[in-house]
Amino acid sequence: MHQLLIDLFLFLEPHLRKIELTDAMKKFYDGTLVVLLMLVHDFPTFLAAYSLSFCNVIPENCVQLRNVILSALPKGIPMHDPIERSFDISNLPEISIAPLILSDVTGPLASFKVSSMFVHIICPFLVVLCT
Repeated sequence: MHQLLIDLFLFLEPHLRKIELTDAMKKFYDGTLVVLLMLVHDFPTFLAAYSLSFCNVIPENCVQLRNVILSALPKGIPMHDPIERSFDISNLPEISIAPLILSDVTGPLASFKVSSMFVHIICPFLVVLCT
């Protein structure tokens, strides 16, 4: 499912970079939003776990798509009101739980010509943080 959504976003990407969409692409974009909204409602943990890789392939001008993906809150994590006067992030028990990240965090680094010393030292640290 992850790769299917990545392929969907890669297909949409050149069309979404344009300011004007054809009627067919508008309908396709609307259908994509419906699928994402269904995933946020029914499978928010899946979207939250792969949010990094999804946002890497969505163009920067597609704020709505990115916001829908980033609004996915894993099941079991309550939504707190940050406007509330007594809100203090340090008192939240969820702050000590590491998030589930299933995206490949070292893959985008490999696409750049990063020195091998950096990859051998930093990448294992990133993998440990993200598991």
